[in-house]
Amino acid sequence: MFFQKTNKITMNSTNQVKVVLTTQPDNLLDVSDEVFEALNIAINCIVVHLLSSLGVIGNSLNIAVLSQHSMRDTTNLILLCLSVSDLCFSCFMEIYYINKIVFYFDQYLSMTMWSYISVLTVPVQTLLFFTSTSLVMILSVERMVAVCFPFHVSRIVTRFRIKFLIGVFIFGLAGVVSPLYGARTLETVTFNNVTIVSGVSTEFFTNAYISAFYMFLTIYLLVFITSVVIVCTIITLASLTVSSNKIQHLSAEVMLKRAREMRSARTSLCLSSSLIFLVLVPSGLFDIIFASNNSLFRFTTKALMVLNTFKQILYLFHSSFNLVLYVFTSPKFAQTFRRIFQIKDWLKIFEHTKNI
Repeated sequence: MFFQKTNKITMNSTNQVKVVLTTQPDNLLDVSDEVFEALNIAINCIVVHLLSSLGVIGNSLNIAVLSQHSMRDTTNLILLCLSVSDLCFSCFMEIYYINKIVFYFDQYLSMTMWSYISVLTVPVQTLLFFTSTSLVMILSVERMVAVCFPFHVSRIVTRFRIKFLIGVFIFGLAGVVSPLYGARTLETVTFNNVTIVSGVSTEFFTNAYISAFYMFLTIYLLVFITSVVIVCTIITLASLTVSSNKIQHLSAEVMLKRAREMRSARTSLCLSSSLIFLVLVPSGLFDIIFASNNSLFRFTTKALMVLNTFKQILYLFHSSFNLVLYVFTSPKFAQTFRRIFQIKDWLKIFEHTKNI
């Protein structure tokens, strides 16, 4: 993207063929080889796998709690789908970065693994990322309706309608990202007298689909989802403020119902806020910087890889700690969690063992 001439090929811990350049613009933003290698080990070999493991464990616990019969309202249905999506995303991130560890044991095997992983899993990862962000947007809209129309929400928002809406989003997004399977093809090449499998970008992807895809990515994530989530959050906060001023005039039954709606809205607000500030805004800014390619923001391949890794880390962090968020913002979730896993019993056993 940024260069014109090449003359030598080597291999590094990125598991890709590294192009050594004979001419480079003077204004490129770069990272040194030492910093890049340190970041590669710390982030790609340790942090990513730690967060992915936490995501697998946390979202598995979320699914166990949210699938209970007592958690069958529309809000928990969305959270259940979100947990399934985040669980799959965490699993794929484990697979996506496993070759970074393999590189330090067998560089050629790592390059072949990376080729297969990048071709087969990247479209699925992209779909899961889009699905999770869309589910948070649907949750924001559902909570806004529940807070603004508390006496009609049971008729407006039903489980069937939520399932139908989620299905429409998933199939629509699957159609959008499906051409990514035509983005790269696998070829057998010889490198340093060793036969490896390499991923090669197709002409279709480089000439036609890539520009339209990244345009959709920027508009959908940065503009559409962010705008919807922010608007719904503002309306929900305003409605909660008005409700808190009038709640003393309501009956005890209505007050109890409103209190439950407020607790659910609090979970939605926390999810929405973390999605906006941890994922959407940074990702959108990074995409704009990458796409602009102007005289102010120009990066080497290493710098781009570091920034892209930080993008994925932000979302992985967001999806890994939802369990903590649910426990602290939803008393019903916390109560069901304690009942299923009998936390008090385990604490009593621990205390008894310690006294012995």
